[in-house]
Amino acid sequence: MGDPACKDNSFSEFIRLCNKIADEPSYNAKTEIMAKFFRHNKFEGDLHVWIRLLLPGVVKRVYNLQSKTLVKIYSKIFEESEDEMLEDLEAGDVAGTIATFFEKSESFSPLKKSSLNVFEVDSFLKGLCGITTEDKQMRFENASWLKTRFNCSSS
Repeated sequence: MGDPACKDNSFSEFIRLCNKIADEPSYNAKTEIMAKFFRHNKFEGDLHVWIRLLLPGVVKRVYNLQSKTLVKIYSKIFEESEDEMLEDLEAGDVAGTIATFFEKSESFSPLKKSSLNVFEVDSFLKGLCGITTEDKQMRFENASWLKTRFNCSSS
């Protein structure tokens, strides 16, 4: 296992790379971005974890999370109306709904810099595997983990 404190293992670095790839329409340019990041920048992170997160289809994990369940979970975390969030979900996608309500939540404000690392994210996702009932999903790793670690701080 790599060093969680290593810059290359920060979740912020992972998101930065994903955003660069998403912003680039050319397949060849995407490949070049990846090659530069992993080869030319002397990558010191845990390659196995990075690949698992970048290529989730390679490791067959099943999370059994539906959009409505995610909205229910985040409505509790953000202390927002579940009904309002579900209504917003009907007009868009779950990521957009969660982002909208996070931004308007008075319970949380974004941290200046995330302290999450790729190991914590991978461990959380691994823990979700096999949890098939909504009740268990709602209790999994309770909301306090997300409140303190998922780029949020109580205001």
